[in-house]
Amino acid sequence: MHLRNAIYKDWLNCQVYIIQNYFIISPRIEVLNRNLDRLYFSSNMNIRVRNRLIQYARNNSNPVTYQRLINEAELGLNVDIPHEKAMLGEILAEISIKEHEQGRPLLSAMVQERSNKGQGDAFYKLCESLGYGDWKELKKDKDFMENHRNHCKEFWSNEENFEKYI
Repeated sequence: MHLRNAIYKDWLNCQVYIIQNYFIISPRIEVLNRNLDRLYFSSNMNIRVRNRLIQYARNNSNPVTYQRLINEAELGLNVDIPHEKAMLGEILAEISIKEHEQGRPLLSAMVQERSNKGQGDAFYKLCESLGYGDWKELKKDKDFMENHRNHCKEFWSNEENFEKYI
């Protein structure tokens, strides 16, 4: 029996995937076949992060740090370990890409790297890949980030949007 792109089972906070007859045990998907389209992986981590970002937007909160998001979404990641910080960045990018594809605001705008630092280059590079313009110019434009955060807050504060897309 050929199982393709199927989540097999949840195992020790990891997922076991079957992709092109390869088993992968990981907290995130690793695509082994370049012919596969980009997959949006709805892991427990992605769901928890998305829900937490929506909650921040609905509460009209200030941007949150990676560390606060990790703690409140109970991800168990350590931002001092580069590959774990990168994993959170990948989760945020996956969520924002999916939200953009559905015509919703980029939820990763609600996150900042440190309490007194703005968005990192990865956010602006993601925005460039989504067609917003040159990432360096976007980073210089102080209104760009604030507009995205306000759009998130307005969109998710709307009860109809919240009920429809949660």
